[in-house]
Amino acid sequence: MLFYYHIKILCRLVLVTFFTLSCAYFNTFYNAQDAFKNAKTIIDNKKYTETDIPIEAKKFLDDAIINSKVVLQNYPDSRWVEEAYYILAVSSLLKEDYKGSKEYFSILLDTYPKSKYYIESILWLSFCEYRLDRVDSYKNYISKLIDNGKKLNRYQNYIYNQILAKVSIDKNNTQDVYKYLNLCLKYSSSDSEKINIFNQFINYSENIDDYITLVDNLEKLYDTLEDDRDKKNVKLTALEFHKINKNYTYLITEIERLLNLSSFNNKRLFLNLELGKIYYQMNDYSSAKQIFYNLTSDNSKKKETAEAFYLLAKINIEESFDFSITKELLEKSKNEKSSSKAGKLAKKTLTKIEDLEDLIYEYNLSTNIDSSENNELLRADSLLFYIAESFYFDFNKIDSSIFRYKELIKKYPNSNPFAAMSLYALNGIDPSNNFIDTPESSWLDIAKQKFPNYSIDNISSQEYIDKLLPMLDLVNSYNLTDAYIILDEILNNDVELSFYKGLFNEIYFYNTDEMLINYINYANTDSDKRNLDTVKEKLSSYYYIINEDIKSIKTEAKLSDCCDKIINNYDLDSIYFCFEEINDIDDYYSYDSVKVRIDEIIPGSPSSFKRNMSHFDILYNNFQSKFSFIRDNIVVDSIYSPNSFSDSLKKIIQNSIITYEQNNNNPSSKIIDLDRYLNRYESLNFVDTSDKDVKISKEKDIMKFEDLNFENLELEKLKLNLTK
Repeated sequence: MLFYYHIKILCRLVLVTFFTLSCAYFNTFYNAQDAFKNAKTIIDNKKYTETDIPIEAKKFLDDAIINSKVVLQNYPDSRWVEEAYYILAVSSLLKEDYKGSKEYFSILLDTYPKSKYYIESILWLSFCEYRLDRVDSYKNYISKLIDNGKKLNRYQNYIYNQILAKVSIDKNNTQDVYKYLNLCLKYSSSDSEKINIFNQFINYSENIDDYITLVDNLEKLYDTLEDDRDKKNVKLTALEFHKINKNYTYLITEIERLLNLSSFNNKRLFLNLELGKIYYQMNDYSSAKQIFYNLTSDNSKKKETAEAFYLLAKINIEESFDFSITKELLEKSKNEKSSSKAGKLAKKTLTKIEDLEDLIYEYNLSTNIDSSENNELLRADSLLFYIAESFYFDFNKIDSSIFRYKELIKKYPNSNPFAAMSLYALNGIDPSNNFIDTPESSWLDIAKQKFPNYSIDNISSQEYIDKLLPMLDLVNSYNLTDAYIILDEILNNDVELSFYKGLFNEIYFYNTDEMLINYINYANTDSDKRNLDTVKEKLSSYYYIINEDIKSIKTEAKLSDCCDKIINNYDLDSIYFCFEEINDIDDYYSYDSVKVRIDEIIPGSPSSFKRNMSHFDILYNNFQSKFSFIRDNIVVDSIYSPNSFSDSLKKIIQNSIITYEQNNNNPSSKIIDLDRYLNRYESLNFVDTSDKDVKISKEKDIMKFEDLNFENLELEKLKLNLTK
């Protein structure tokens, strides 16, 4: 009888152990699955302006990856293994780890050839191959599905058309992008999926300046969203792009409708200002002034009132340009909110008006017949030229500018260069010769006739290449130092000198500091530049890489401090505070933060730039996974006890502590160098060419940088350069 009793007890223990283990691995898988779903929801609903994965989504993806790996390592025979591989593969894909994603999808297909995820895995594998620049392999995977007549279900069609849309984006095939995104909408089954596609529509159409499609999808997004705050933000964004499309009638009706909605009560000041700005853009100055004066009489010390006064000043410039009234309105704008954009613009405009007043005063003084001494000191022709320039470039007063240029030509017909420059300026402002006094002539003909030796044409491409041939010969024979010296002689007083000196320091001398100095000097030069786009790309790429390196070094060092506190049993608040410092570093050096600082020089679209730079993120992504694992596992069941840590957690913590005695690469010295590089960017006062100048430069016979036959500089060399 006692024997049977012990058998009964043993069976109970076996059952309890079995159920306990089953619950353990199910809970682990459930945590992975739940984190994965949360991450997808956040990513699908992120704002179209967010080019990076939201931080909260990254955390959920890290949790999903870690818990899925635990399932594979500790419960390799469980029924959740297939799901774990799927979660690992898609999570890696969402984190843009295409190599890792491909590996997990391949294992999933090899291990489970009849998996319910078979077709989806083939689709995502094709996309991984595409992102890894294996286009033939991508096409083979797609053909494998199409040629075999595989019938795709709704969600698979949703994925398939998203992939085709992304490929079409890279090909700049707008028609196909819109076609495939519309098919994605057709196959979407949830608001979350629709929001994701609307955001892709909006992002792409903004990048190609297709604002009609953009506002159409913003309105559709507005109708799909449920959260009132999100709807309000989307509606206000839509208004901005309707302004670009000049849908003024719609805007007036829509803004007046929104002003009657209680949900927009906290935006009434903003909406009234926008309504006034619509009338201003329509040149209905009477209606605009009435709104602006009402707005400023009922409110004060707001950025909206500062802008209203600034716009009232601009209207005065357009209508009468009474210096006294304009300055009074600008002073009010500045005093309302000096830190606002309008307040700063008002301050700059005040300075320009005062400068113009000084020029007019000096010109009148220089032409005074009773002031012969002043005539010797002040040149009337140059002053008159600068007055004409100010009217045109500072205040867009074309008639006033033309009047002053013509006055200069009439009073000082032989002035060189100012009469010549005035004629060429008039040719640009009045290409149809509507303001010329002799209809049978043109401004350009008069300029060439009176000043045949004056030219604004740049040196031709062939002449430029011929100048550089001696230097290129030295480069080809690897006499780099001599080539660098002769470059100074060849391009003395040439704006392109800084560019080529920067290039030498980058690809031959590996001197990052000198490279940045020269590239920034080049970008700051206020004149036509042949290699501006190349320099923009290099400066933005280096800025991104330097920030990524600093972020990695600082977070590793801070995590070392945190882990040291954990090992030495510091209180939990102190450790969490240490973790927060890591998050602060991450926020400061995040892509969105970096993008704001270099927005002026990012080449192409920000999303394309981010994708091109993503392989520099791998090191930090690995750190993030490690940090998340430590942070999320030091407390178990609300208990913090280092003595109870698992062996794997202890090992990760111990390995995260940096021992500088054993590591000669002290991070402090590296950060000093990298910070010095970043400090160089503080002197970057980027001078871009206007649309008009760009058009002119394209028309000129300008040599392209590639024509010099320098070796191609791959992006990996950028990274290598910083290690020198």
